[in-house]
Amino acid sequence: MTQSEGFFEHKRKWSTIKDDLLANYLRPYFTKILATGRPIIYIDGFAGKGKFDDGTLGSPLLAMKTFLESVKNSRRWYGQTVKFYFIEKSKGLYPGLCDSIQRFYQIYPDFTQYAHTYPIEGNYLDKIKVCTERATDSNIFLYLDPYGIKDYNFHIISEIEKKHCYSFEILCNFNAFGFFREACNVLKVNIKNKDYLAFKFKQDKLTNICEFTVMEDKPHYISGLNRIFGSDDWQKIIKSYQNNEIDGVEAEKRIADGVALNLRSYFKYVLDMPIRVKSGNVPKYRMIHASNSVDGCYLMAWNINKRKDDLIYSIQKQESDSLFGDRFSLDEKGDLVDKDKVKFLLQDAIAYVHQEKRYKEFLAEFFTKYGIPCPLGDINKIMEELEKKGKVVVRREPSTTSTGRIKRFWSETKENKIFIRSKS
Repeated sequence: MTQSEGFFEHKRKWSTIKDDLLANYLRPYFTKILATGRPIIYIDGFAGKGKFDDGTLGSPLLAMKTFLESVKNSRRWYGQTVKFYFIEKSKGLYPGLCDSIQRFYQIYPDFTQYAHTYPIEGNYLDKIKVCTERATDSNIFLYLDPYGIKDYNFHIISEIEKKHCYSFEILCNFNAFGFFREACNVLKVNIKNKDYLAFKFKQDKLTNICEFTVMEDKPHYISGLNRIFGSDDWQKIIKSYQNNEIDGVEAEKRIADGVALNLRSYFKYVLDMPIRVKSGNVPKYRMIHASNSVDGCYLMAWNINKRKDDLIYSIQKQESDSLFGDRFSLDEKGDLVDKDKVKFLLQDAIAYVHQEKRYKEFLAEFFTKYGIPCPLGDINKIMEELEKKGKVVVRREPSTTSTGRIKRFWSETKENKIFIRSKS
C-alpha cells in the first residue's frame, strides 16, 4: 500500500478541515456561477478514492453533492453544460474513485440531469489539457490537494488563461514546510532539529509527504522547485535560513508568501490561509485561494469567518491555539488582541482610496495584501470607529430607512451597498 492509498483508511482531522472549507465555499460559488448561464468546468486534480474507507465523503463526492443542492435551490438554472473532471494517477485509488461515483449516482439519480462526471486516470499535469480544451467562455474551478509538492506547476495557469475563460478560480493545499524541507535538501542545507520539532514532522508524516528525495541531478531538482514556487526567489529564503538570519518558522511563512505573490501574476486576489490542527506556533499546511473576482475573494473570506466554530477564530477546547495561524492573534476568549495594529493597517489602506470604492472590493484587496488579520466582525467594528472619528468617508445605498433614519450598516448584501474613500 502506498502512502496515498493509506491516507484513505479514515478521514483525519485536517482532511475534514480542508473538505469543510471547500464545501462551504462551493455552496455560494455554484449558486452565483449558475446565474451566469455559462458552462461550468470543475476539476479536482488529485481526486483520490472519492470516499474514505470509514464511509465519509472525499472532495469529489462533496463537490457533486454540493452542486446538486445548489442547482436545486437555484432560481437561475439555465441548463448550461456542467462537467466534473476527477483526475487520479494512482492505479490503486482510481477504481475506488469510479466505484464511488457510481454509488453516488445510485443515491442521487437526478444528478445526471444537471451535470456530467468524468473520472480520469493519469497525471494531473498531463490530463488537465483534456479538461480545458473547450473552456472558452466557461467558469473553471480548479481544486488541488496533492500528497506532496512535486505535481505543482503554477505556470499551467497561463495556459488555461489563454482559453479566455469567463471566470477562473483555484483553491489549493500547499505544504510550505514540505517545500522548505526539499529546498534545503537540494541546496544541501541542514535543517535544525528544533525546526523539525516545531512542525511535528516526525509525528505526522502523512501531512508532510514530499517527493524530491534523490540528489543525483541537482539542476533538475532546482528547476523543479522553480516551477513549483513560480520563480527562483526561494533560494534567497534558504540562504537566509542557512545564515541564521531567520528560523524555520519564518522561512515557511516567506515561502508561502512567495507562492501567493507569484500567483498574483495571474490573479488579482489571493488569500493565503494557514491551517493548524494541533497546538504550536506553525501551520500544518496552507490553503490558498486565487481569483480575479471580488465576489469570489469576498465569499471565501466570509466562508472562513463563518467557519469559526471549527476552523479559524475559536480556541480549541483542549488546546490554547486557534486552527488558523500566523495572520492574526486572539486571546483565550477569542477576542482580538492587537486591535491597534489592525486599525493602523486599515487606516493606511484607506489613505490610498482617493476615489470612491466598494467596501467589499476594498476588503478583497486588503485581505490579499495582509491576509485575514482578524475576524471580519472586528474589522467592521474598527471601520465603524474610524467612520465616527471622521477617518473615512462612507456612503451607503440605501442611505436611510423607510422612516428616514440614517443607516449605519457595515455588512454588504444584495440590498445594502457600501462605498468608501479617504477623507482627503
